Amino acid sequence: YLKYPYQIYKNLKIIDLIPKDQHYEFENFLKEVQGLEEEKAIVLTMLDHLGQKYEVFLVVKWQDQDLSYVLYLEFVDTLQKGDLALMGLSKSYTQAFEHAPVGMIILSDDFKVEKWNACAEKIFLYESSKMIDKTMIKTLFDSKNRIDFQKLLLQSSASETQTKIIKSQRQDQRMIFTKWQISATREITDVKRKYVCMVEDVTQALKKDEDLKKITLALHNTTSMIAMTDRAGYVNYINPQFTEVTAYEIYDFHDKTYSQVFGLEDDFLSKAVLAGKAFEKTLTSKNGHAYISSINVHAVEDDHEVKGYIIFQKDLSSEKALISENQSIKDVMVGESHRSIFSDLTPGFINEINNPLSAMKTDVDYLLDQWQDLENPEKEEVVQDLKSHVNLLIKVLKGLKTVVDEVADDGWIIFDLKDLLEEVLEVTKSAYYYHCQLNFEWDQKENYLLQGNPGSLKKSFIHLILNASEAVKSRKNSQAKIRVSMKSHGDRLEVSIEDNGVGMTKETLDRMYDPLYTTQKNDRPGLGLSVVKRIIETEHNGEIICHSKLHEGTQFQVFLKVFQNKKR
Repeated sequence: YLKYPYQIYKNLKIIDLIPKDQHYEFENFLKEVQGLEEEKAIVLTMLDHLGQKYEVFLVVKWQDQDLSYVLYLEFVDTLQKGDLALMGLSKSYTQAFEHAPVGMIILSDDFKVEKWNACAEKIFLYESSKMIDKTMIKTLFDSKNRIDFQKLLLQSSASETQTKIIKSQRQDQRMIFTKWQISATREITDVKRKYVCMVEDVTQALKKDEDLKKITLALHNTTSMIAMTDRAGYVNYINPQFTEVTAYEIYDFHDKTYSQVFGLEDDFLSKAVLAGKAFEKTLTSKNGHAYISSINVHAVEDDHEVKGYIIFQKDLSSEKALISENQSIKDVMVGESHRSIFSDLTPGFINEINNPLSAMKTDVDYLLDQWQDLENPEKEEVVQDLKSHVNLLIKVLKGLKTVVDEVADDGWIIFDLKDLLEEVLEVTKSAYYYHCQLNFEWDQKENYLLQGNPGSLKKSFIHLILNASEAVKSRKNSQAKIRVSMKSHGDRLEVSIEDNGVGMTKETLDRMYDPLYTTQKNDRPGLGLSVVKRIIETEHNGEIICHSKLHEGTQFQVFLKVFQNKKR
């Protein structure tokens, strides 16, 4: 540090290295040390060869045998702050040792206690007089911790200061955790080592640390999202659940407040604390996903002053979805209830209307027979209009009865669509067998399980097969063909019913699902296809598509969802 060549040092007095304004103090200090057995310490300034000042900690011991001084110098800028605080920059090393805020113990080379300060007495409850010249290792440590302490002493001899927490035993047999810092020193005139030990009782500190770990673990494992901020709203902690839902990491908040990140009012946190209640807000995650969150804010106070905020968030999106699902289930249940009432009451209602209509039709036919010879065409026209209206009402009632029959079917079950189609083809066999060729194609490797109402679907496919059978009647028997096939498209099944019959005009294609539109002459109303569409698309969340060309043929494609072990 001082950079003097050794030859110059030989011709210098120690006082030549000290500024003149500290000469008097230093000379008096040396006089005090003479004749003392103990070391004394002083902090003063020393000069290098260029006059640069350095603050040093100087320990001096008087040697009686040769009437000389042994000086130990430590430059203050190489000392740790803790060491300086420990010594208190006292003029007396002994005084600093005795009144140090931590336990100070000096051990001899054979590990016997040479000095034991007041703080060490408080930590271990052993008085200094009872510990001097005693082997401390046997007194304070059990066999396992005794080995650890001895290793620490030996390591300090070979290198710098060693630090370790070791379990120790007080005089009252209570076990405590102590933090040791040990340095090995050797005086210039003494070959033997000494060990300077600083010790602290860290039991409470470790307990607090353990409590903090438990709190941190609880914060990490809670199902709530938790964020902590300073008084300005800048986030300094978020738990894993917060990141899992919002996708925000702690570094995303380094220059933005909680309110700024989530697009809330600047004073949202303080207002939420004053309101004393949770707020429901729609927030946006880092990846742009919107979610509904319940936000509850608590202030962290110290001496009635707000130091920060703790924010509890709960993702309500799943709960809202559950409420919506419950409402849907209620709606379905209500619908099923209404449907049941509809199924129970409507047949009687239809009969009540159909009976007088049938009687009216008979009466109208009678009137027409009676008035055919009358010379009053207006009366006959009126009766003909009445007849057409009665026939129309009868058709509507037949269609309504078809709907009632569909509603009263089997209900929702899991079934094999292939088996159902085979039943359909068996039931309709008499309609197509004698005048056309029908092929049924399907793949044995595919899964054809559905969840739905097999009764209503069965009647839907029967209707489509009968339509195809009717359409190919204009063809010669050898040319008339119907092709029924099944294909799998991931989570959907396709049923195709294709014929090479008469096909449909554009008008028929546009109006084929109109309940009162029909091109058939057998009094079967068009309500059939409208019911087929409702059963497939509304009740079973499927899709029906029709392709048709006049004089070439028609194809109906029905798409239904494969059963995937999900409850309806």
